[in-house]
Amino acid sequence: MAWSRSKHTQPPDWRRRKAAVLAAHAHLCHVCRHGGAEQVDHVLNQARGGSDHPDNLAPIHQAPCPTCGQRCHVVKTAAESVAARAAQGLTRKRPTEPHPSEKRCDTTGVGR
Repeated sequence: MAWSRSKHTQPPDWRRRKAAVLAAHAHLCHVCRHGGAEQVDHVLNQARGGSDHPDNLAPIHQAPCPTCGQRCHVVKTAAESVAARAAQGLTRKRPTEPHPSEKRCDTTGVGR
């Protein structure tokens, strides 16, 4: 799958690399260590300088793992995102706003 907002592109031989990595690791997910992994993950993500070299690629579950039920790629990507935002001093993607039902009306008459 190509990322629509990503600067990274897949190499022309991606399908061959993916098949080779899955076969070399017997489809064992590098996150939960269970079989049935159907995707390939960059162990060191590309945003942090990881490459498409086979040494940086490992099987991972995108769909729920048949053994533990974890969506390993989703969990790993979310953790990487939180870590990257924390490294930049960000804690949330946008500032917290009060829920519309929690906004109070100005009952003083000031500003009318």
